[in-house]
Amino acid sequence: MAVRILRRAKAAIDAEGIADFLAKDSLEAAIRFLENTEATIQFLPNLQASEARSRQSILTSLT
Repeated sequence: MAVRILRRAKAAIDAEGIADFLAKDSLEAAIRFLENTEATIQFLPNLQASEARSRQSILTSLT
């Protein structure tokens, strides 16, 4: 089953605000924050699939 990630406008605004704050001291830190945020969002479907496999494995071992 495909996992759909919803990107809310409020979350994007919050991330941009955090990046703006970080950029005042370090542009590199702000860029890293945005890149890591995007990488985490891209990883979420994999995490859910892994969790589902783990649950299935536990259920199988109980029967």
